[in-house]
Amino acid sequence: VVANKLGGNAEVSSGRLHVTGTLSGNAAIGNNVVLSGTGTVGQNVTLTGGVLQGTQGSTLKIGGNLTLDNASRVNVALGSTASAALFDVGGDLALAGTLNVAEQGAFGAGVYRLFDYGGALTANTLALGTVPTGITANDLRLQTAVAGQVNLMATFGTTLSFWDGGNAAQRDNGVIDGGLGVWRTDGLNWTNEDGTLNGRFQPNPTFAVFQGASGTVEVDAGAGAVSVTGMQFSSGGYRVQGDAIALDGANGETVVRVGSGLVIGAGTTATLASSLTGASKLVKADFGTLVLAGNNTYTGGTEIRTGTLFVSSDANLGASAGALTLNGGALATTASFDSARAVTLAQTADINVAAGTTLGLQGAVSGAGTLQKLGTGTLTLTGANTYGNTQVLAGTLVGNAASIRGDLLNHGAVVFNQATDATYAGYVSGTGTMVKQGTGVLTLTGVNAQDWRIDAGTLAVSAGRYTSNTTIASGAEVRFNQASSTSFSGMLAGAGQVTKTGAGMLQLLGDNSGFAGRTQVQSGMLWVSDKLGGSATVTGGRLHVDGALGGDVAASGAGTLSGAGRINGNATLTGGVLEGVQGQTLVFGGDLSLSGASRVNVELGNASSAALFSVADNLTLAGSLNITDQGGFGAGVYRLFDYGGSLTNHGLAIGTTPAGVSASALTLQTAVGGQVNLASTAGVTLNFWDGGNTAGHDNGAIDGGSGTWSADDRNWANADGTLNGRFQPNPTFAVFQGTAGTVRVDTSAGAIGVTGMQIATDGYRIEGDAIALQGAGGESIIRVGAGSTADAGMVGTIAARLTGASKLVKTDAGMLTLTGDNTYTGGTDIQFGTLSISADNNLGAANTGVAMAGGSLATTASFNTTRNISLMQDGAINVATGTQLGLTGTVSGGGALIKQGAGTLSLTGVNTYGSTRVRAGTLIGNSASIRGDLHNDGTVIFDQTWNGS
Repeated sequence: VVANKLGGNAEVSSGRLHVTGTLSGNAAIGNNVVLSGTGTVGQNVTLTGGVLQGTQGSTLKIGGNLTLDNASRVNVALGSTASAALFDVGGDLALAGTLNVAEQGAFGAGVYRLFDYGGALTANTLALGTVPTGITANDLRLQTAVAGQVNLMATFGTTLSFWDGGNAAQRDNGVIDGGLGVWRTDGLNWTNEDGTLNGRFQPNPTFAVFQGASGTVEVDAGAGAVSVTGMQFSSGGYRVQGDAIALDGANGETVVRVGSGLVIGAGTTATLASSLTGASKLVKADFGTLVLAGNNTYTGGTEIRTGTLFVSSDANLGASAGALTLNGGALATTASFDSARAVTLAQTADINVAAGTTLGLQGAVSGAGTLQKLGTGTLTLTGANTYGNTQVLAGTLVGNAASIRGDLLNHGAVVFNQATDATYAGYVSGTGTMVKQGTGVLTLTGVNAQDWRIDAGTLAVSAGRYTSNTTIASGAEVRFNQASSTSFSGMLAGAGQVTKTGAGMLQLLGDNSGFAGRTQVQSGMLWVSDKLGGSATVTGGRLHVDGALGGDVAASGAGTLSGAGRINGNATLTGGVLEGVQGQTLVFGGDLSLSGASRVNVELGNASSAALFSVADNLTLAGSLNITDQGGFGAGVYRLFDYGGSLTNHGLAIGTTPAGVSASALTLQTAVGGQVNLASTAGVTLNFWDGGNTAGHDNGAIDGGSGTWSADDRNWANADGTLNGRFQPNPTFAVFQGTAGTVRVDTSAGAIGVTGMQIATDGYRIEGDAIALQGAGGESIIRVGAGSTADAGMVGTIAARLTGASKLVKTDAGMLTLTGDNTYTGGTDIQFGTLSISADNNLGAANTGVAMAGGSLATTASFNTTRNISLMQDGAINVATGTQLGLTGTVSGGGALIKQGAGTLSLTGVNTYGSTRVRAGTLIGNSASIRGDLHNDGTVIFDQTWNGS
């Protein structure tokens, strides 16, 4: 095999020489050696008993002479007739030996090009050997009458008439000259296969062959009508025009061949401008191009088997009732026209529409083949079609769900002009553009990854199978009908409408801020997790915004608005539901207006200072408030709304409440400027610290600040700040918010007791006389913060002595600092956040324990304690730098002991807790006090005075 370049000569005595590259020298081919290929032998080739092998569709070039001796064989495989030679010889050709013919495909009547040669034909004794089954030697003859060519003529009982042109001086010269001339039934412009005898076109009809030099052939029916059983144009450039030609082929088929069957002969073109009449079917064969330019009336229809058929009007294809069959070839149109004739795609079929033109196929297109659209023009399909698949490789295809069939590969533009509602189930792929036009609804059920432009009507899709970038014109719509939940990562653009239907959830992942239209949620859930431009309406289902929505939102009916993102425009609820969850904030960049039919549904847990809804401008309240317990709902203040403009309060009625909590225990508080809070008594009375500035009393605001807390002052307010009074009942739940300050407890007018306390503003300090802890169920909850982890930096200090029999329960994320000599006897429970102390007596009576259920204990001075510690969950003990905490009691429970801070923690008890983690500082203990697995990022000292493990 010579696949690249090989210099010098080649002498091959056995095997095969297959050339696909270049052999620069001579080649001597010995007995039974096969020479084949598609490359070039640069100089002379001599076969001495060798085999020259060729296959239609390939050409072996020989730069010099080719000489075959009598023992040589030429083996060829032929299909459709071909205008390109199997062997191209640059020099002389000496033919001898045997020609063996095998059938490669559609081997039929016509001329097959075997050799081209540039020198002289010096010998011509090549004899016919084996032939395909069903063919006799009488059906095949060698033709050398065309200069520079050796052809094989296949007649199969058909008389072949060879056009010899109109030059009388060239008649009977042993050459088929071809060229221009007049075709009359009594003219002498026709010759036999070797060009030795000229005569009339007889019989009439017969098979007409045009080769040699090309030219214009003028048909003149003055001496009688011209009929053909078939035609072949072996040379390109022929034009046949003038009077009519009747198609009168055997078995109702008139085959018109352009070329000689080789793919490399596809550049051959012939034109039939005469009117074609008769009852036969016109069958276009071979790889060349046939141009029909006449007003044809033949009634048998048209079939394109190979090559290309060019037309410029429907009349070129014969009688309008005649069908068109594409059976492997291509139809090319060069002007705009419509056709109502039936079209059958027997195989994959090309339809090539020229630039700036439109072909309209109004009849049915059927068959198992694929329609392949070529050319930059437009193909319009309007029939109810049943063909296989569709491929648009260039230009534009216009149709609808009934006319565009099968899976669609689009590298051009496809327009669904859908006037009625319909479904297209094909898969859509490629790099082109998809366009929806017409007022109908087009529903896509196949996988679709192409970009779409919706100019009119509705495109209904499901995001699980539709991933396309989509541009929606004003007045048009893309409808996501989601039965199940999925996401959509395509981009949305335009000024039209995006509609969400179906019970499933659709998550929009991409940045769709370029969309300027309207989004409508009718059912299910639309989740905006990135950006979505334009406005939105919610009439059913849910719009959940965790990203950003560019414009206004309107909710009504059963529509729900929720999320933790931002709505940049105004939001109006005329009915509908605004839903919030503690720990998340939905931000409104404009106004928020609630009507009387609106519902605000919130899930609340620990009392919160972080708003569920933050409104930049004006807030209008109306409708009802429904509360669900998220876990831990109890007494305290829950921030519902922040607002930056004005408040119009038409009343937000308490609706459903958590189990065990009555509506009478809940109050909407609007006294703090810029806030709307829910005050929960949850079985106790709330008193709000309003500070000692009497000028700020009864002012409809809870100011907070510094002041004296006594049993008879008026420094306490109701939930909306409209009425100040004494701390009553005593005990009750005390709330400190507004501006922070120092609160001095004064028991001169009577003892002060609390059921619980909440410090909701950073920086409060409560000092002075004792406060008795008298909580219901033996627990007094002290909250620092508002239930959000964002409050971890908040600090509240109680320096007053805490007495009573209740347990002190620390909750919320902030830090509670105890500095008093406390005597409460119920023990201490740290559930959340940090409890900071500097002495053992800060923790109440000495015989009480400390339970840690998720929070941390911080110490700021050195001391020892004998009290027992119970780690209900992992518990952190933070010992300040330069200090030491000694735990001499028992540390038990299933949680891990987490040592923090640069100070030293000393364990001396016999402990039973879970495991030990030293994050910082020093831990001192022994094998009985340090328990479980030990993870040490600081220093651990085993002070072991006895044997242990």
